[in-house]
Amino acid sequence: MRSLVYAHLLIAFCAVALTAETFFIFEINVRKNIVYLFLVFFSTLLAYNFKTVQSVFYYGSAIDSGKKDWSEQNKGILVLLVSVCFIVSVVACFFLAKNTVIILFLLGLLSLGYSFPLRIGKNKLVLREIPFIKTILVSFVWAMVVCCLPFIESGAQINKFWGTMEFLFLFPLAILFDIKDLQRDKKSNVKTLPILIGVKGTKILSVSILITRAILIYFLVELPGLFFSELISTTLIVVFIIFYIKEKASEYFYMVFVDGLLLLKFLISALVTNSIIG
Repeated sequence: MRSLVYAHLLIAFCAVALTAETFFIFEINVRKNIVYLFLVFFSTLLAYNFKTVQSVFYYGSAIDSGKKDWSEQNKGILVLLVSVCFIVSVVACFFLAKNTVIILFLLGLLSLGYSFPLRIGKNKLVLREIPFIKTILVSFVWAMVVCCLPFIESGAQINKFWGTMEFLFLFPLAILFDIKDLQRDKKSNVKTLPILIGVKGTKILSVSILITRAILIYFLVELPGLFFSELISTTLIVVFIIFYIKEKASEYFYMVFVDGLLLLKFLISALVTNSIIG
């Protein structure tokens, strides 16, 4: 189980699940877009494991002691995994729409820009130095990949409101990881919401965003009636996790229970809407 989590296979499956949920809800043919789902899986593995490799080889450790031990014991596997994921992702791009590839490339540059300085002419832009950018950046990239690009790749009419609502679901979850990284971000002088308004204030903000999202979807989005069962149940579960979670909880806890909420959201949605491929 720890290998599944620390190798970021779980979060990759979560990314595929949220993308598939977009296909299901808006009745986009999944089989015709299976290559995009493969790309989502392998590019997610690539992005998250590249960060781990960078941490282990260049900074001497991963964030959490448990993850540090596992990563250092499996350096060779991580390097092989990153290499394979890079090759598969590049090959998959040749089978996708041109606009999809261009946007994915720009999102990739944006993600790399958080870890590495971007040079614009003679100027250097360090995204991590911009207050609160980390959470917004992560949520934006995820929302684009799992909610917006499926429409572009399939040629379906883009539902911008859906992408916004999913951003409002992903953003509170991303904030929780800022709680986990509170002490590290303080040392690195990275400005995040928990540093500004405290852990309790951050939890209240996260819950407020989720409740606002649920209200907006209920009144403004035309979706199958059973979808609202998923909406209410998922919101209540996430709110419970938010209030339960502790600042000093291990990274393993966050990677299982917080990231796992994404997979749970898909499973509940698939169950109540009978969205089954074929």
